[in-house]
Amino acid sequence: MIAKGVGFERWLGNSKSYDHAMSIRDMAATSGTKLHLACNHLMHNRRGLEYQKDLNEKELKKYYVFQHWAVQAMKYGYKFVSSEQTVYSDVHGYAGTYDMLLDYGGNHVIADIKTGNIANKFYCMLQLSLYALAIKEQHNIDITDCLVIHLMTTKFEEYMFVPDFSSAKALLCLYKTKLKIQGDV
Repeated sequence: MIAKGVGFERWLGNSKSYDHAMSIRDMAATSGTKLHLACNHLMHNRRGLEYQKDLNEKELKKYYVFQHWAVQAMKYGYKFVSSEQTVYSDVHGYAGTYDMLLDYGGNHVIADIKTGNIANKFYCMLQLSLYALAIKEQHNIDITDCLVIHLMTTKFEEYMFVPDFSSAKALLCLYKTKLKIQGDV
């Protein structure tokens, strides 16, 4: 398991109890999953109405923010290609599911929707770079850019960067080394 970082550890330590912290984490995960389903439905040219009824007020506000993002993205020339696709790397031994693949003027952009209070940019860069590496390996598609869409209740923030394959491969090397030391391999 990869450490979540000092901020997460501090939050966990300040919680009433471990069980309470895990309950909050699980509620946030459920909320994010519901919101992702509605956004995914919208990107597939459906209104997402069947999913909207399951969203609470805060989730619904973030959904409307995502709708605004999607309209702006399409105006600027982004085209939706696919969503929620599992990719894997036989070479490096990992798998994951990306949120969206977009086309921008013939270039492929991998996008991730973040619905939590804080989007960790370094973690996002590693996550999307690993997806890009797997997409290249599986489909021979070059991902030129990675895009993080951080949804908040009144606005969104975007972070765009090029895939960092060197950092992603270094992370994989460290992770595999840790497993060997622990005897899990």
